[in-house]
Amino acid sequence: MRDEDIARLERHRAVLLALPAGSIHIHHYRLVHWSAPNTSPGDRRLLINSYTAADAVSLAPDLTGSPLAGKLLRGTWPTVARRTSGDMPMPPDFSQGYTSIYELQTDSKPA
Repeated sequence: MRDEDIARLERHRAVLLALPAGSIHIHHYRLVHWSAPNTSPGDRRLLINSYTAADAVSLAPDLTGSPLAGKLLRGTWPTVARRTSGDMPMPPDFSQGYTSIYELQTDSKPA
């Protein structure tokens, strides 16, 4: 997130969702969320299911390397891209590399 977006968050409205070890939380991908650093010896697993309309054009390359990226599940390929009105921020420039959320969490210190 951009600094100006973070500044607009109403952080006092944040709600702690405490879950037992081994639990999962499923949420909308645009929900602002955070988790504490993983202090266990095991890996923290991540599963991202993402579905979009066929005419929703990606503005950034797929960095996952998934063989399923861009796969059309049903329907036909569109001949035009759909767009709604209004400005839309462009995605960050990842051409110099990408740091995953897990790398950022590994480097963070508990408060």
